[in-house]
Order: sequence, then C-alpha cells, then structure tokens
Amino acid sequence: MNNIIKYYWQPIIIVILLIVAHFFIPLSFLIEVMLFSIFVMGCNFLLGYGGLLSFGQPLYLGVGLYATALYLTYIGQNPIVGIVMGIFVGLLFGFIIGSIIVHLRSDYFALANAALNVIGFFMIHDILADITNGLDGLWFLTRITPISILSLSIDLSNMYHFFIFTIIIFFMVLILTSYIMKSVFGSICLACINNEDKVRFLGYSVFKVKLIAFIYATLLSALAGSMYAISFGFVCPTMMGQEKAGEIVATTLLGGVGTLLGPIIGSIIIVATKDLASNIIEHWEVLMGILLILVVLKGERGIVGIVNDLYKIEILRKFKNNKGD
Repeated sequence: MNNIIKYYWQPIIIVILLIVAHFFIPLSFLIEVMLFSIFVMGCNFLLGYGGLLSFGQPLYLGVGLYATALYLTYIGQNPIVGIVMGIFVGLLFGFIIGSIIVHLRSDYFALANAALNVIGFFMIHDILADITNGLDGLWFLTRITPISILSLSIDLSNMYHFFIFTIIIFFMVLILTSYIMKSVFGSICLACINNEDKVRFLGYSVFKVKLIAFIYATLLSALAGSMYAISFGFVCPTMMGQEKAGEIVATTLLGGVGTLLGPIIGSIIIVATKDLASNIIEHWEVLMGILLILVVLKGERGIVGIVNDLYKIEILRKFKNNKGD
C-alpha cells in the first residue's frame, strides 16, 4: 500500500484536491478542466514521449465525439456503451492513421495531421451531413438513460453523477499515464527522441514505438471526445474545428511538455482565463499568448519545469548553507 501511494502520489493528491474543490468551485468548471486535461494529455504524451507535434488532435477528439454521438442517436441509449464505442473507434482510427503518417518527419507529420483535421471537419460538415446533421449537430441528451452499477443507479445526464464518473475516469487516466511514463516503454520513447540509431541498435523498432505512442495519444483524445459528448448531450463540427489545434498545443507548452501535471495546470489556466477574461476583453487569446511567450522564454518545460527548477535551486542553496555551517 505504501509503495502504491509512493509511486502514484501525484494522481492521488490531484483527485483528493478535486474532491475538496467541488465544495467551493462550480462542478461545471471542474468537469471542463478534467475533460480538457485528458484531451491535452494526448498531445502532451505524443510530443513529450513520441517527439511528434500534432495539429490534428481535434480530429481525434471528433472521432470520439461522433462515435459516441452516432451510437446514442441511432443505435442505443447506454452512455457507457457509447464511451466504449468512442474508445474502440479511437483505437482503430489511431492504428490506421498512425500506420500511415508516423513514418513522416516531424514537420511533415504536423502538417499531415493539420490537413487530416480539415478533411475530417468537412466530411462531418458536408459529405456525411445526412448522418451527422451537418452544422446543426446531433442532439441526444434525452436518449441518455440511467445505468446500474453494483445496485447503484447512475444518471450521467445529472451533473453531480457525471462529476463523480469523470473523477473516476480521470483518476484511471492519470494512473495509466503515470505508469507508462515511468515504465520501460516510456524510457524507450524518450530514447527514440534522443537517438533513434541507438534504439535500433538495441533491437527496438522506432516505428512501432512511435506508433504505440500515437495510438495512446489518439485514445486519450477520443476518450475526451466521448466524455464531452455525454457531458453536453450534443455534438457539432465546430467542436473539432482547426482553431482548437493551436489551443491544445499552446496548453501543452504552457503546462509543461512530457510531464504528468503539465496538462492539468495548463488546462486550469486556459479554462479559467476563457471563463473570466472573456467577460472583460473580446480576444482573451491575447493574454494567453503573452503568458505563453513569457513561460517559454523562462523555461523549456513550461510552468512545471520552472517550478522544478526553482525547487532544485532552493534545495541546492540550502545544501550549500548547511555545508558552510
């Protein structure tokens, strides 16, 4: 038990803070932060552990959005099945697309993802409009039925029930991501970024490593999309618009690339700024742009990196003082 707490202390503390925070902060804000954090984790992991910058994450969010929405609109009413559908389609989509574009050099990879995002948007908006209802979107909130788990009736259309459900999913994602980052696979991912030739010499396939990282990033984005679909009871193409790609990348850089806490810190800042600053100035993105520039100039690993550097400096200072004494 002590080893588990020691190994996963960050996810445990985060969840405890969220539970305490719900007594003081609106549930809608906390839900938005958690869902957006899961979304950002996909981009964060792909960039930090795959060495691949993606401007196509909204497309993978849209895969989860519409897989869940189409199920709940035309097939069934169970939201858990809808989320499983989103995850499964996200995995399949990530494998197929990843097998094609992971071969590309980093800059071409980024452009290919951006192009795929545009193609996906117009397919949902125009080509598949008879199924997706185009810009009008799909409404299915009234079709979401309560589910029974261990004799408990859970209605995910109820905000409080959905908050508890989201915390559980968020905790599972944090645990899994933390485990992967600290695993042998995580170390191999970092080795691929530093020196691909040495990784090949050790007998590992760089392509397979990057493909798995891409699939996991796509899975997280699709999961976030499925959760958003359940949360809103509605989806439309604008939820996967290309402008969101820059927002996700900026949040990743702001919080800290390749860190567990980075997506959460970045999401809190982005969501809070969007909610508060947008009421004061029309273009709240300007404030975020200025903050991002300052953070990037100060440290390469975002806010988490800056805090870690300050902590190390303070430890070193205390060590020198104790040594002097």
